[in-house]
This record gives sequence, structure tokens and C-alpha cells, in this order.
Amino acid sequence: VASPLTRGQVAFRKPAQGKEEAGLFPYWRGMQPETFVFLSSFVLLAFVGWVVSAVALVSAKKRVAKNGGRTSVPLFAEPLKPIVGLFLGAKPKVPRVKVERPFASGRIALSWTCASTSAWNDDRFEVELKDDSSEGFLRCYSGEEEEYTVRNLPEGRELSFRVRCVNQSGRSAWSDVVTGRTTWTPTSSCGGNESGRQASASASSAGRSESANDADASAGGEGEGAGVGSYVWNQNNEFVEIGLQVPKASTNKTLRICVTANTIKVECLRESRTLLQGSLYRPVKASDLVDWTWELESSGSAKVLKIELEKTFKSEKRSELWPQVIVGHKEFDVTKMKWDPAWEEKGWEHILRSEAMRTERMKTQGMPSLQDLISSAS
Repeated sequence: VASPLTRGQVAFRKPAQGKEEAGLFPYWRGMQPETFVFLSSFVLLAFVGWVVSAVALVSAKKRVAKNGGRTSVPLFAEPLKPIVGLFLGAKPKVPRVKVERPFASGRIALSWTCASTSAWNDDRFEVELKDDSSEGFLRCYSGEEEEYTVRNLPEGRELSFRVRCVNQSGRSAWSDVVTGRTTWTPTSSCGGNESGRQASASASSAGRSESANDADASAGGEGEGAGVGSYVWNQNNEFVEIGLQVPKASTNKTLRICVTANTIKVECLRESRTLLQGSLYRPVKASDLVDWTWELESSGSAKVLKIELEKTFKSEKRSELWPQVIVGHKEFDVTKMKWDPAWEEKGWEHILRSEAMRTERMKTQGMPSLQDLISSAS
């Protein structure tokens, strides 16, 4: 330091040897302006070429994409997404959501698809759910996956879902609300039970009002499967059997059973009351008297109407078994039902019962039996 100092003088300390080379870019020191301009232009042109090539490649891939599928950005262009997406991104569309069917026990799985509006979108999805006890929807998922599963749920739990897509350009509207319900564990080998509901065609809807539930409870009595109108059911690969509890005073003449390909209805004429009514889970054969059968049996202090239906489409594997008989009633987990390959060898049992029932029904209606027709023809 120059010493002594006087007013107006500034003293400098000479840097130590090698200090002047320190720094992040020591080579910029002493660079000529022409060199600086050249290098800056080269970097700028390289960046612009990077962006242009990425955009051109994505546009070419989008033109060959089919059915509005998503166009992926090349790996080398991924770092450009946050920047280019601000200019070339677009507001997302509304996702299409579906719940996995058939329902499973303990979990509800849903998936969705969302057509891409731009390959430069950084799409994410938000899922909200709601149950009967909550006043509004609650967010349960946010991420890039297009599926979501809720696990460890109790039997018969019903949840509603909605999904929307979010990206740097905005948010889509919420999707239509979809409803899923956990299944019940089968109470028989391939079936279950239902406590006395007065099912109607409107029971096919997933949700039901509290007043309707109260009416069902009063009609069915107390306890699972108790009371008139309650029924148990079972199935194999070809047939479905329903055991419906009917009033004790019921006879063959006081009951009216109507089965069509897609519906079933049982009425008690004595009490002017419908015991069972609704849409069948899948079609059954109902074009002839022998396609479905019924008989009235006494079971202790109660009477049970047994109805046997023949499936229009034979179940070829476990997943094709019916999870329910009436649409809107309990669904049972088909993965826990027992598949017996020997079922295919027992078709003759139904044929014998059908012929006997046909003869009995024709006599009741005053029609000649098959034997009478053969005798008269001879």
C-alpha cells in the first residue's frame, strides 16, 4: 500500500500471484469482441436448432398418430418441455373414466383415458372421491398415472369418483361421476343371499334413497336373508337357481311367476304383493315352458319358491359366472366362487326336471300332456 496517503489519493494492493486466473470463466478475460460475438451466436443458433428440430419431429409424429393418441416427445427434447410448453401447450380435454368390472372384494379400481391436445403438455391427473357420509368430494390422488385403486375397503362399500387433467395451460372440467362398489364374499359355492327387497326395474341404478332402503328393511324383516321376499341363489356354468321365501299360506295358484329373457317377477296374488322383481344380470332362455322351472317347497315353518333358470350364454370360465341375479342387488366376488369342471356332465338332470315340470304345468292349465298328444295322434 502506498504510504503515506494524502487527500484524493487511492491505494491498491497488488493481487497475489495466480489470483487473477481465479473465477468461473477465466478464459473470457482478454477475449476479443469479435470472438465473443461469434461464440454467442454459435450458442444461440445451436439452441434455436435444438428447439426447431424437436418441434418439427414432434409435429411429424403427431401427423402419423392414430385415433388422437398421445404423441411422445423425443428424449433429447424433454428438457425443452417447460419452456416450449408455455407457447405450444394447450388446455387439456376432459378424461373418460371407467370403473373396473366385475367389482372385486375389498377394492375399487378405476382407469381413465385423456386425448392429448399437445405433445408439449405436461399432463397430470387429479382424482377426487366421495362416499355417502361426506358432503363433498375429497382429493385422493395427484400424479401422471392413468389408473387408481382404493384398497382395504369393507364389503358393500360404495364410492363415487371424478377425474380431471391439469397442465401448464390450465385445467380441464371434471369428468362424469362414476360409482364403484366392493363385492360381498359368496355365502355358497357360487352364489349368495339377499335380504327381502322389493326390487323393481329402477333397482338397476347404483344408488338408492334412504326411504327405499327403509322400505326394503321393513319388507324383509330383521336379519340377513330373513323375512318374506328374501332369497338365496346359487349357480353352475349353465343354470341359476333362486330360493325365494314366500308367505306360508302360498300355493301354486296364489303365486304368479313371470320370466322373460331379461326380467323376472314373482307376485303373491293372495296379498296383492310383489315379492321379487327386476332385471336379470344376463339373459336367460324363456321362449318355451321347459326353459325355466319352479316348484314350491316347505322348509321348516317357512315356504320357499325354487326357480331354476337356464343361461342363454353358458359360462365358459370362472370370470363369466354371475356376480348377482338381479341388477342393483348385492354383487359377489366371482374370483372366490368355486369352479367345478364336472358341471358339464350334469346337464341331463335339468332335462328330466323340465319335462316333469312341463307336464305338471300343462295339466294345471288344462292343456293335454305330451303323452296325451302322442296317444291321440296314434
